[in-house]
Amino acid sequence: MSIDNPMDLWPASMSHDYRDVVREALSAVLSDTNVDGIVIYTVCSRPGEDGFPNIAPTIKQVTSGNVTKPIAIVGHGPHADILVNRLEKISKVAAFPTISRAVRALAFLRRYCKISRIK
Repeated sequence: MSIDNPMDLWPASMSHDYRDVVREALSAVLSDTNVDGIVIYTVCSRPGEDGFPNIAPTIKQVTSGNVTKPIAIVGHGPHADILVNRLEKISKVAAFPTISRAVRALAFLRRYCKISRIK
């Protein structure tokens, strides 16, 4: 799977565990110097492992190191609140109810960094 913008993980998850696909993709974009921030949009159709994989432990594992890029995650579907509650416990990510809010937050963060001269 190539790293493109945007990156669609669903095709790879058809033949591999979704958590493994998320782990590999997130690790790749975190190490890519051309990527300044990340928005993850994931479907939450039903609660439980059989409905949608709980990616919160995967996100926590990948972000346990020295992560310097902002990561915004949007859960979509009738049970997105379950994933959001799990993600809110991870200090290096922010969960949002919509893509537009996630992108807006990253844009405000970028402006703040420019004003504050933070890279």
